[in-house]
Amino acid sequence: MLPAVGQGALGIETRVEDVDTIDAVSKLDHKFTRLACVAERLSCVAWARLPVAIAAYAVVREKRIRLEGLVSDAQGFALSGIASLWIR
Repeated sequence: MLPAVGQGALGIETRVEDVDTIDAVSKLDHKFTRLACVAERLSCVAWARLPVAIAAYAVVREKRIRLEGLVSDAQGFALSGIASLWIR
């Protein structure tokens, strides 16, 4: 079972002009988690306009990203199997 795209990651928004807040929350940034979330979100691009459920899980290891994904219809029937790939 794969999670929904970005599930488990915390996103924080700030006002563009609020330099003090940006500085404070930037210490919470985890580069590898951010890269994994970007990879997961990019996996949705091809399916964005279709009524499908998309699951993705990305992990960053040794300067590479492992991305697993699954696309299913609204009833949960797989439209594509679980794919796994390494991205450099």
